[in-house]
Amino acid sequence: MLDNPYHLVFTLLLIGMLLAIFYQDLKYRAVWWGNFVALIVFVVLYQLKYQTGKEILYNAMINFSFLFLLFLFLAFYFLIRYKKLSFFNQYLGYGDAIFLFIVGLKFSLHSFIIFLVSGNLIILVFIILNKNYRRKDYLVPYAGALALILIPWIMLADFFKIDFFVF
Repeated sequence: MLDNPYHLVFTLLLIGMLLAIFYQDLKYRAVWWGNFVALIVFVVLYQLKYQTGKEILYNAMINFSFLFLLFLFLAFYFLIRYKKLSFFNQYLGYGDAIFLFIVGLKFSLHSFIIFLVSGNLIILVFIILNKNYRRKDYLVPYAGALALILIPWIMLADFFKIDFFVF
């Protein structure tokens, strides 16, 4: 179990915020911006048990650079494929991108890539299994789904001392 009661509180607040993001994204296909601000605070306070502020900032800058390159490649792909530069709002919401940047505060680059790949594969399996995904207007609650996928990893790391993302 957790050795510090304050860390337990931050862990439960972080899990609660991730559940709130999942619920809002699933129900409204949008997340209130205040949840993102709170999520930043909870992620940083949570990570301070494992890393110094300098390490968190270093990992964040590397992950932000990776996301920037990823979005740049996506924009290039959509420019070639659809003759449109923008893919936000139609394919990926701004809240989804903000959520990815916030989650980037939590991981090293290697762990972040593992989280993105495994999270996207899990989401893809659930989309394929969902009978409504063939509809033209079907939208994936991407940030909410990734928030839900992140919860077991946090619980395994804190409650059972199993951390798949320490590299």
